[in-house]
Amino acid sequence: MASLNSFNLVFRRSLGDFRLILAILSGMIVATTLISSAPIYMDSMDQQGIRKKIDKVVQNRSENYLALDMSIPSLVLSEETISNSDILIRETIN
Repeated sequence: MASLNSFNLVFRRSLGDFRLILAILSGMIVATTLISSAPIYMDSMDQQGIRKKIDKVVQNRSENYLALDMSIPSLVLSEETISNSDILIRETIN
């Protein structure tokens, strides 16, 4: 009989419970995927909200047609970013 070292013990126990280990690994992969996709989902929802607001104002041709009031907390304010945002909004409206 071969000596039972820690590696053999772990290997044999893992082999006996392979279905349990497979279920745990699958759950970990699913959880990691869901957690890592949350920021991407939130960013896309923010962008969709901005697009819907522009579409609603443009569609109604309201008094705020060219005076959209939007706030984007992740946008760093500088002259260049303000002018770029202005250009993008004007292109979207037209």
